[in-house]
Amino acid sequence: MSTELTTYEKALEWFVNKVRRRMIDFDHLNELIGRQEQTDSEIKNAIEDTIDRYNTMPPPIGSSTINDFPSQDLLITGTMSRLLESSAILHDRNHLGYSAAGMTVDTHSMAASYRSKANELWQKFEQQADELKQALNIADITGSPTGIGSPYGVMGWFSNTLSI
Repeated sequence: MSTELTTYEKALEWFVNKVRRRMIDFDHLNELIGRQEQTDSEIKNAIEDTIDRYNTMPPPIGSSTINDFPSQDLLITGTMSRLLESSAILHDRNHLGYSAAGMTVDTHSMAASYRSKANELWQKFEQQADELKQALNIADITGSPTGIGSPYGVMGWFSNTLSI
C-alpha cells in the first residue's frame, strides 16, 4: 500500500493550513488553552461540509471539490463558520461558571461570541455563494466569463460544432 498522498489529500492538507492561518489557531497564540483549538480532522470535516453545502445550493451548476472550488476565500469563510458553530456547541455543552474565594470563573463563556461570528460568516458565505453561482451560471449560458454575450460568441460554437 502506497503512503503517497493523493491530489485530493494534498489539497485538503494545504487548505487545512490556510484555514488555520486565517483563524490564527496556533498553540503558542492560544494562551488560555495552550493548544490548537481545532484539530486537522475537524477542519477537514468543516471544509467538506462547506463544499457539500455549496454543491447542493441552487442553482445546480455541477459539483465542486477541494481541487476545483471556485473561490478560496468563499471556502475559508464557510469553513470558519462551521468551525465556530462547532466550538459554540462545545462551549454550550461544557459551560460551567463557578465562584470560589471571591473569584468568579467561567470556563466556557465563548459560546455566544462564537455563535454570533459563525452566523455572521455563514450569512456572508450564503450571499457570496449565491452571487458566485449565479454569475457562473450566466457565464455558462452565454459562453462568456463576464456573462456578457457577444455576437462573435457563436463563432466558437460553429467552429466546435462544425469542426471548422
